[in-house]
Amino acid sequence: MTNLENKAILARRVLKREELRPGDTLRLTLYWRAAAKLDLDYTVFVHLLDAARRVRAQVDSFPDAGMQPTSQWRPDELVRDAYQIAIPAELPAGEDELEVWMYLAANMQRLQVLDAREQPVDGRGLIGAVRVGDE
Repeated sequence: MTNLENKAILARRVLKREELRPGDTLRLTLYWRAAAKLDLDYTVFVHLLDAARRVRAQVDSFPDAGMQPTSQWRPDELVRDAYQIAIPAELPAGEDELEVWMYLAANMQRLQVLDAREQPVDGRGLIGAVRVGDE
């Protein structure tokens, strides 16, 4: 569970496959819980990071392809948010990490990830690993 400033909680994630090949499509479904009424519309980004934390693939979108803007979420509502990310054909084999975050597009300000004591974490929204195998 990932807490973004007590505004949005990433309650669950479903990854279709954790082993992919270059050229595949990563299918990820996030389930957000609104922790409070949000007055602003946040953008979600999903990054696939290599061991050096370089972005290898990414997608930025309003939740559920814009159909579930965060300003419309009700407190405690569970919101389904699906993504498809193309894995570059030239991506080398290895284990990559998935990073998920929300930000305001107007100023690029990210919501902070909070720990169980509601203290900011080291700035990482990591939610799991994906193995990219050889062809």
